[in-house]
Amino acid sequence: MKRMLCVLMTFLLLCSSLAISAQADGLYHLGDTVEDFTLTDSDGQTISLSGLLADHRAVLIIFWFAGCGPCRYTFPILQSAYETYGTDVAVLAVTPYDSDREIRRYKAAQELTFPMARDTAGITDRFVDYGFPTSVLIDRAGVLCYAECGAQTNAEAVNQLLTLYIGEEYSGPLLLGAIPEPVTRMRPESVSLDEALNVPGGALSFTCGGMDWPWIVGTDGSCAMAANMGVNSSTAWVETAVTAQAGDVLSFRCRTSCEEGYDALIVQVDGRTVKALSGENDWRSCAVAFEETGDHTVAFLYSKNELYAAGEDTAALDDVCLLTGDEAREALARLPQYPLTLEGQNGDMAFMDMDARQIVIDDPEGVVEAYYGADAYYILPADRRMMLIRLGDGCDPDSAFLRDINGYVHCLSHCDVGEEGFLFYAPAPNEVLGWNALILNPSLEDAYGEHASICMYFESEEAVDAFCLWQVIDPATGEPVENVTWDYKE
Repeated sequence: MKRMLCVLMTFLLLCSSLAISAQADGLYHLGDTVEDFTLTDSDGQTISLSGLLADHRAVLIIFWFAGCGPCRYTFPILQSAYETYGTDVAVLAVTPYDSDREIRRYKAAQELTFPMARDTAGITDRFVDYGFPTSVLIDRAGVLCYAECGAQTNAEAVNQLLTLYIGEEYSGPLLLGAIPEPVTRMRPESVSLDEALNVPGGALSFTCGGMDWPWIVGTDGSCAMAANMGVNSSTAWVETAVTAQAGDVLSFRCRTSCEEGYDALIVQVDGRTVKALSGENDWRSCAVAFEETGDHTVAFLYSKNELYAAGEDTAALDDVCLLTGDEAREALARLPQYPLTLEGQNGDMAFMDMDARQIVIDDPEGVVEAYYGADAYYILPADRRMMLIRLGDGCDPDSAFLRDINGYVHCLSHCDVGEEGFLFYAPAPNEVLGWNALILNPSLEDAYGEHASICMYFESEEAVDAFCLWQVIDPATGEPVENVTWDYKE
């Protein structure tokens, strides 16, 4: 859906004044020795690079700011690394924009214990080339060995990075522009993939596909795991052939631990997606009914997008079998029941609180429609953000997800359920802009498609005034569009 891309890209453009474009002659490069610097953290403690290196074998620094959505996903991983490797690796967060008071408030809200400091030494200009967050690692000799822009959301990958620099045998410098891909898990030789995927006594035969990554037997031999853990822009593929009658059911158990709304376990029957699971899902039973009698190919894919990771970054599969008759009907009856109250493949959103006021924005030039294109605009009272979200009867709630401009992603099947639809407490408006845009995607495959819908909401009348005054940008001139106004919807 192009409108959603425009919302996100417009947000990035509006925040471009916060991004740093470092001067080439002042930027550190991999292999450079970093000059000593001194900062005072938000608690008033003096921190120097030389002091950190005197007590640790490496220094990991993240450059961030409070309004950065991707930064928020990185901090739990860094906190875990700090707790695990704190005696060997110093962790430091540096912001060029936020005050000590704002840092302390952010630190308390995120329950972070490692040092966080305001950049009074101007070091951000020397490390940050593309944007935020940027993570860098300085080894025990003071050499910049690793630098990467983007959220770090894979704890295993960060742990793998740090262990490269803290061993007694490290002689350095080891220069890395990205965290190396993890080594693929090896399967127990005594257990075949068929044994791991079938129910006890089952006779289905499984084949891993072509140029894609395989599925491999888990470490305990009881299930199969996608082998592409930690490999961006990749797919692990396994398939089986079944002969079924209309109404027969393919039953299986699965588990996912991955980036919500982006990476997913996808089930396809004859090339058509019939189920998709994303985010954190513990072991659960699933059942897919065959609509036609005949020979069918069922494929299980673990698909990873081009950026980031979360959780264990994998999917697991077990107990695949074909059910008929009463067993098939019982398997379908045991599935979670979701309210699908619309027709077709679409969905919609509405705020439930009576004090939520819907507004209309008048833009003679049509820029708001072209670049934001929301289906509804609201002004919300503080903490009154409960939404009713409805899906069509042709949608799979496991595949539907929500996202906002701060990078927040939430699978709809994880929401509370009411009689008319799903209940969702929308994220707060962005602190810098005073508004947020929530995008409902009825399916993972239709993430940018015609069935997606957008709801844009403001924290106050003043925030709408500011939006109309300077946030609607003419793409030809780069200047704010004039004569953009708003009013309450009758």
